[in-house]
Amino acid sequence: MKLIELSTTKLASVNLTLNEGKSVVRNYVRINGLIGVRKSLIPSQYHGLLAKAVFGGTTVNESIVWQTDVFDNFPSRLSDLSGDEYDKYKHILTEALNAYAQAFSDAENSVKKLLDAAVTCHSDSSVYCANDRVVITEWGMIPKG
Repeated sequence: MKLIELSTTKLASVNLTLNEGKSVVRNYVRINGLIGVRKSLIPSQYHGLLAKAVFGGTTVNESIVWQTDVFDNFPSRLSDLSGDEYDKYKHILTEALNAYAQAFSDAENSVKKLLDAAVTCHSDSSVYCANDRVVITEWGMIPKG
């Protein structure tokens, strides 16, 4: 599958979550590696929950382009869904978050803290849905205001 660009976030509009003094989202490679170690404990339909963060722009105007390869077609934002479709994907999101938490329940405290800081969802507008899957953008950060 090819990568789909989901959205772009200007870093000036968010507060980055820190873990051990480092930006969580800038540790994407490490986080992805930690998830990969326990991938067999996470149901396959929840793989790829965190969108890939690709940094770009200048120091003054830095941004993140969020990408994924888990969808066949361009997905909808959870915030744009309603009724049964919204309920279905909200349930999938909850189940996915629970699966990740369960997969790391017995990990070292430092690993659990990093993943707790990373595997976050602060808004339905940062969750993309299609093909009975969800992907979170803007993880490891909190919108300003």
